[in-house]
Amino acid sequence: MTGNFKIGLGLLGLVIIGVGTYLYRQSKLLAAFDYDFKTLTYLGSNNNVADLQAVINFTNKADFDITITGYNLDILVENRVIGKAVMNNTKLVIPAKQSSNIPFLAKADTSLTLTLGVSSLIDYFVDETQSSAAIKGTVGIKTGVVSIDNYPVDISTTTGELLDELKSSSLS
Repeated sequence: MTGNFKIGLGLLGLVIIGVGTYLYRQSKLLAAFDYDFKTLTYLGSNNNVADLQAVINFTNKADFDITITGYNLDILVENRVIGKAVMNNTKLVIPAKQSSNIPFLAKADTSLTLTLGVSSLIDYFVDETQSSAAIKGTVGIKTGVVSIDNYPVDISTTTGELLDELKSSSLS
């Protein structure tokens, strides 16, 4: 083996180690991606189809922007799916080291949504029974050459927490 061949082989090895380390670091940072439920808003209905908006606060702890490329989310009340938010081709950017409130538009059955929503509020105000609400599904996230197509989202909250959030946001 010649000296140049050994140097070339050594450089190739360093490049492979560098790229591997970069990809590993980026995948670990993507795994540290954080989210929290903010609000669920009834936007109205048409032909017994309700429009809902769920807002999720995503926190990007990485040193680079993260892009949400798509999502498939179910909105549940008392473990019953009341709405579905699906978007396969989108670009929602969360800047590096920042948090962003991302709205997700969902379609739902109007009568089921209103029945469960009113029932949950009555239960809470009459005897302080907490109802549960959840958003479950997956989002696609990407940064640079690293992407995760089915990053799991599983957020739960209660009637009391939603009302407390509503009170605090209306006071500010």
